[in-house]
Amino acid sequence: MEIVLYYHVKGLFHVKSRSDRTHRVNLHEKICTCGKTLIYGFPCSHIISACQHRCVDFRLFVEGYYTTKSYYDTWALLFHPIFNEDEWPLYDGTVIVPPASMQRFGSGRPKSTRLHNEMDVREGKTPITCGLCKQLGHNRRSFGPIIYDLVLLAAFSTRIQLKAEGEGSSIPSI
Repeated sequence: MEIVLYYHVKGLFHVKSRSDRTHRVNLHEKICTCGKTLIYGFPCSHIISACQHRCVDFRLFVEGYYTTKSYYDTWALLFHPIFNEDEWPLYDGTVIVPPASMQRFGSGRPKSTRLHNEMDVREGKTPITCGLCKQLGHNRRSFGPIIYDLVLLAAFSTRIQLKAEGEGSSIPSI
């Protein structure tokens, strides 16, 4: 923006915009020929450049309803915050409980909702064998901690029996 002509006593300016249009600005009446100030209640770029030329604060040209005080005054009567939870009134209404199908169960990976068909069936699947007891149908994780302790105790006792029969006198550590 370029100030072409000005009469600083009366606050009149001719401001040339980038599109080579000239707008007349009157700082005393807070108007510009572009009309944006009247529509929005906020100074247009021409008024801001005239204010910058005269070292005037452009915030004086902003309408009062854009101020922070006006914003607070607008909502002051509608909201009464209660900061302490002990001061909340007791609730007497109905309690809304979501349906069981909408509730989430625990943590972890969610269950798949995929529909399986005959392509998903695996043929020749090898049965699960346990790494501890070498039995079919379960694995080490589903074996259980109590049974795991019993297997260790049984293995330890068989080693002791083997050692006692003459294979050695020292008891190995597990």
